[in-house]
Amino acid sequence: QVAMPSLTMEGTRQLLTTSHFLLVGMWPAAHPSAAVAEALLRPELQMACIDFEKDLEASLVIFLRGLKAEAGSL
Repeated sequence: QVAMPSLTMEGTRQLLTTSHFLLVGMWPAAHPSAAVAEALLRPELQMACIDFEKDLEASLVIFLRGLKAEAGSL
């Protein structure tokens, strides 16, 4: 609440749960089994590859922008 004073308790809850869900959902997709990793080398499947840090950060930034717009300003 200090870093984002306009974030409500509900917004804080949403931030924490959404961050958790993004993390646990993206981690296995970014670290596939050997067979899936091999399949993802095919050009037509490259779009399914996930850069964990970049994609998680982008998703969180988008979510925070939505919270900011909802709250007025953070």
